[in-house]
Amino acid sequence: MLLEKAGDFPDTGGQSSVVRHDDEALADGQYHLTMFDNSFWRMSSRPDCTAPVPAGTYPVPTADPSLRSECRKYLVDENAGTYCEIETVPVPCSAIVSNVQDLGGPLLVDRGQTLTFAED
Repeated sequence: MLLEKAGDFPDTGGQSSVVRHDDEALADGQYHLTMFDNSFWRMSSRPDCTAPVPAGTYPVPTADPSLRSECRKYLVDENAGTYCEIETVPVPCSAIVSNVQDLGGPLLVDRGQTLTFAED
């Protein structure tokens, strides 16, 4: 099923991890997704793809401290066929091999490019 974006929020530039969170408080067919959006845009697996490059992304892996990655949280509603962003947390930039875990407290973030692990 291809979901439709519901709301005005930026598209992701690249995902290093995506985790599904089921929540009994949500209606049937709804769940949360969290992801590490590294903002690194490259389609090396699909060189013929001509998709528009999302704003705020960069085309080469870098650890430039002026750039940011983001931990994003979405609400997916399979019944409506939609997803919406419900939270964005900026974190230091890491273009590759990164992860975020939302365990109900501070976010656990590892950044593969900078070899760091922290609570944010």
